[in-house]
Amino acid sequence: VKAYVPGSSVVGTAQDMSGGGVLISMDLKNFFGSIRMSWVRSFFMSKGYNRQVASLLARLCCCRDEGVNFLPQGTPVSPGLANRIAQDRVDGAVLDICKEYGWSYVRYSDNVYFSHPEVVPVDKTNEFKDKVAAAFRRGGWATHKILVLPKWRRQKVLGLTVNDKPNVQREQYAALRALIHNCMVEGFESQVEM
Repeated sequence: VKAYVPGSSVVGTAQDMSGGGVLISMDLKNFFGSIRMSWVRSFFMSKGYNRQVASLLARLCCCRDEGVNFLPQGTPVSPGLANRIAQDRVDGAVLDICKEYGWSYVRYSDNVYFSHPEVVPVDKTNEFKDKVAAAFRRGGWATHKILVLPKWRRQKVLGLTVNDKPNVQREQYAALRALIHNCMVEGFESQVEM
């Protein structure tokens, strides 16, 4: 788990996934909104709070919309609480699957990445991917935006290209250089979009 953790960063996360033979990228659909108040209550109970206190804490952390109580995105407690609940509900099972198949795993909030040091046959990659997606479903999250990227394609983690090492795309780098040059020559105000 890399998001919302002191000392972790986008670049560090990308570094952990760089240089692999195959990279799988997937998102957890509606990550925060899938976390039900009952999950939050169970989490607090697992930490030693009685049911009454755990229920009160869960009600303070969650909101209600269209008849569903869930953990909202954007509150001060949501990121850390979501990470801990996901660790308890799904990360252990996913790590076990990764260990069995020889893949590395990083979850950055709802962005999930798997890397294998070798190029893996398509059937074995699909078997692994399907087992991982099933583990997330059992944990309560649907997966979507699934990409399987072998080393000869551009492998991206959190917007950085990671085929060899974390790096920005050439086009983005060129655009940033041009912006800095224009600011120096024509002034900052000339580059601000109105």
